[in-house]
Amino acid sequence: MKGKHHLVVSIAGAAGIYTASRSAPMSLSFLAFGVLLDLDHWIDYWIEYGARLDVPHFFRAVSRKQFRRAFLFLHAWEGFLLSALLAWWSGWPPLLSGACLGWGSHLLCDQFSTKPSPWGYFLAWRIAGRFDYKHAFPVPYRPPPGDHDESDGRSPPACV
Repeated sequence: MKGKHHLVVSIAGAAGIYTASRSAPMSLSFLAFGVLLDLDHWIDYWIEYGARLDVPHFFRAVSRKQFRRAFLFLHAWEGFLLSALLAWWSGWPPLLSGACLGWGSHLLCDQFSTKPSPWGYFLAWRIAGRFDYKHAFPVPYRPPPGDHDESDGRSPPACV
């Protein structure tokens, strides 16, 4: 799912949480985790392309799935489950509860919009597949009609 869509879902979810709970920490942590979870894509990008800050190329590579490896350490149901256990164990503090809910909503949106393997958002599955991108995300990128910019001369061919 694109960042702007995560932002819309997270704003709506944060508003709903605030309306129901009147907890600014819970709603703000939901918003932050719902959007900022995608920062782990930068790790994959830097591993694939080197440590550079080329934002347009980053977004192009992510949207076109131009990676050989999928680490995505935060995009893991195991992490969400651990955060839920921690929130439960600590008595559901608002900040942690909102973060947990934001994490879960982000993963749910991605699970149903990015066409991963059914197990692609489990870190254990990606480890078992040696972080091979095609193992976690087998559906190849299909450019939209009229998109003829297959490469900017710096990116490797699509790896999926």
